[in-house]
Amino acid sequence: MLRITLLFISLFIFPFASYSQDKPESKQQETITIVADTWCPFNCTPTSPHPGFMIDLVTSAFAKHNIKVEYSIVPWTRAIEETRKGLHTAIIGAAVDDAPDFIFPNVAEGFVKNHFFVKKGNPWRYTTIDSLKGVVLGLIADYSYTEEMDNYIKKYKLDPQRIEMMSGDKALAINVSKLLRGKIGAVVESKYVMTYYLSQNGLQDQVENAGALTITDKNKLYVAFSPKNKKLAQKYADIISEEIPKMRASGELAKILDIYGIIDWEQQQ
Repeated sequence: MLRITLLFISLFIFPFASYSQDKPESKQQETITIVADTWCPFNCTPTSPHPGFMIDLVTSAFAKHNIKVEYSIVPWTRAIEETRKGLHTAIIGAAVDDAPDFIFPNVAEGFVKNHFFVKKGNPWRYTTIDSLKGVVLGLIADYSYTEEMDNYIKKYKLDPQRIEMMSGDKALAINVSKLLRGKIGAVVESKYVMTYYLSQNGLQDQVENAGALTITDKNKLYVAFSPKNKKLAQKYADIISEEIPKMRASGELAKILDIYGIIDWEQQQ
């Protein structure tokens, strides 16, 4: 009798157990890693409630596809090198010329206009590339500016009378310190980034704007994906290309930018 009972129980239970095992599992959340040096307000401290508007934009875009973004700070040169090797999924705040072999979306996630900054009271102003003669510039290694400026850097990057190149996550802080101590004559940086840095450090009254570089397509900024796995990189780039226009149309993009005091670059051009 016991055997018959057990047989009945097994026949009753196991078909349902088998069916349960065959049911498709809910799709697990995918995780991607994004790295860059600190470049606030484009990308700020990862643990901040406001980690940067580009981080907010791509995080929201990927969340719509059940993809989680993990963002961390890595010095820019190393960020590019490690992502190229496939150690990270993407870099952020990149112009195409920063890493031309990477996979880029077909829409920008940011826009930068680089300015020259001098110590307050310095009468020098940037007009053309020829006006840089006699000025020692503080720059950041592996940043791309304009084609004309990039060519100037290539020509004079080993000439300490013209260029001092900093690297690492404290590169901007070092350049500003050198500027205030008279070690260099001007710093080239995004107006947004420099304004944020000066305000955070109480230096607004010690540095002034001395002119801007010409705006070109090189001013467009992106999240750029590792070329190590081109198929996967293209998938991620396509998601961004699809979602950013939707976020702009819905007003979500404007709301994110407003947190950082930024105006949509499409409205400025």
